[in-house]
Amino acid sequence: MKYSKEQIDRLRAEVEKRLSQKRFVHTLGVEKMALLIGEKCLPERLDELSAAALLHDISKEYSEAEHFLVTKRHNITMTEAEKNESALWHSLTAAAVVTEDFPEYAEPDILSAVYNHTVGSPDMSVFDEIILLADYIEEGRKYERCVTLRESFLSELALSKGVDEATNVLHRAVAKSLDNNIQEFISRGKSYHERTELTRDAIMARIRKDNMENTKDLVYSDSGVLAREAVKVLLEKKGIKVALFDVREKSSVTDYYVNVTGRSSSNVAALADEVDVKLSEKGRAPLRVEGRRGNNWILVDFGDVIVNVFDRESRDFYNLDRHFPEGSQVDISELVAEVDAKFDLNKN
Repeated sequence: MKYSKEQIDRLRAEVEKRLSQKRFVHTLGVEKMALLIGEKCLPERLDELSAAALLHDISKEYSEAEHFLVTKRHNITMTEAEKNESALWHSLTAAAVVTEDFPEYAEPDILSAVYNHTVGSPDMSVFDEIILLADYIEEGRKYERCVTLRESFLSELALSKGVDEATNVLHRAVAKSLDNNIQEFISRGKSYHERTELTRDAIMARIRKDNMENTKDLVYSDSGVLAREAVKVLLEKKGIKVALFDVREKSSVTDYYVNVTGRSSSNVAALADEVDVKLSEKGRAPLRVEGRRGNNWILVDFGDVIVNVFDRESRDFYNLDRHFPEGSQVDISELVAEVDAKFDLNKN
């Protein structure tokens, strides 16, 4: 269903009445980001994206009693985990509030986006993904993980050509945002919603499928080729002390380890993101990404290659380089020379 500018303006004014100033400013930020993403990924549905963004937090500031009444009226069942996590309640009740108070906007896609914007869903649509990511990276978000993802995503989105390429950029960013949320919960010693992990894994599978259809660069390559490609990516990103270890004869876990040091916690995140993105573009997305609090150690697992990105203190403290079998370190001088030559050529 299409909505006119006048309808969206009226909705925006009504939403403002129901939210605190702080929450309304966030909502406007989500709407702005959703439209920016939508222009690349769903340009024909900007009005619906506006509506979904404006309504996504409509019950965020409800009291416990108000949430309870909504769940009772609509027969909404909460799991024990959901009952114990009040930050999730609005994702369960907001869509019901839309059907009650804003029936004009109770369209399936809008309701789905409102419902899925917090923890996701394995079968979520591109429309859903836009609202989820816009909520995570809107300009009011100042958390380091949000800022880092926003900057990298917007850069990639601006360079994307066509809807398919932009949508692939969106998928990767949504998967990263969900993984960030998982790592944040782990760092706090809290459990995360199981649907978040299922959604991340489903999107990563979608990315791998898309990449296999669009490129064969690394899809069928052996682990040695993949490891050396990871090394080159990290060297090009100015990683410090890049080291490659061949453990094929000693380990049942993987074939190669790549260790690298970042210059700061944000650089650690940037290096991990870069190797994730670049290898995903060539058809080999990671199976998982695990982070440590403060971005002092991020592990990017490609199955037969594992990349460890450390900050200086963690690299020294854990000293993993010394725990690999004697003679397992691979000479990467040729790869260093190849990357140096590439930069020299670009300078000229």
